[in-house]
Amino acid sequence: MLRRLSRKGSSGTKNVLGKFLDFIESPIWALPVATFIEHRSVVFDRQQGDPSLYENIHKEFRELVDTLVECFCADSNIAVERLREELKSTKAENLTVRQKVR
Repeated sequence: MLRRLSRKGSSGTKNVLGKFLDFIESPIWALPVATFIEHRSVVFDRQQGDPSLYENIHKEFRELVDTLVECFCADSNIAVERLREELKSTKAENLTVRQKVR
């Protein structure tokens, strides 16, 4: 499913980050995230103030994001740990102008 987003070439830091940035701008990322937010936002409009409800929604969102990232990594043949390390070690000066404005 995600194969069409993969680019051929080296698997260097810029390539890993570029692939990931392309992924989070794609409908494969945007649609489930937007749908989740749309369905769960009603809870916050009601100002119920129920911390356990908010925590459950946050847990569901984390699980959604984790699943999407894991699918991206599996499809791109990138270890999740490698992506995590690339994201941690990337400094703003290493990004292209396009990556900075995303």
